Amino acid sequence: MRINLKMRTPKSSKRCERGMSLIEMMVALGILLVVSIGILSMSMIETRTTENQGHLAARTAEYAQDKMEQLLGLAV
Repeated sequence: MRINLKMRTPKSSKRCERGMSLIEMMVALGILLVVSIGILSMSMIETRTTENQGHLAARTAEYAQDKMEQLLGLAV
């Protein structure tokens, strides 16, 4: 009786252990770069819009306060 001590591994298990290739990593980094640039540009536009709206709201409040003071001055 002869005992075979060699352990055979199926070829498919070697494929699972290969990991990611360089091309896959480059594609993933490219997608990440495109998404990051899109988010950055949207955040810059949002910051500008918020700043403009803040200035507009401050001017509107100041104008309303001036008008209220004028109306209160007429009643006297």
